[in-house]
Amino acid sequence: MTFDECFERFVDISEKISLEDIDTAYVQINIIGKDSGCFYLHIAENKMEVCRGEYKDRNVQWIFTLPAFARILDGIMEPIYAYTTGKFKMMGDINLGRTLLVRISRLT
Repeated sequence: MTFDECFERFVDISEKISLEDIDTAYVQINIIGKDSGCFYLHIAENKMEVCRGEYKDRNVQWIFTLPAFARILDGIMEPIYAYTTGKFKMMGDINLGRTLLVRISRLT
């Protein structure tokens, strides 16, 4: 999976995910290592918009290598396992970040 494929996958996920219990939020996603980049999720009114670039005033930030993120999105690795074993870092509102990542991993 490339960074662009990861981004497009999130665009697809944004059309399917249920967000009615989540208030307005911003999630920054940083992919590090080879083929790195960043994008953010803007959640508002039960919709998720996927935008390229960095959002400084975020509620939560995820930092992944592309292989680790791909394994989560492909359902090979559980997000909670990945977090507790240090496969990715999460900063900010941990409850929001965990909730969203689990929902996203169940859609893919």
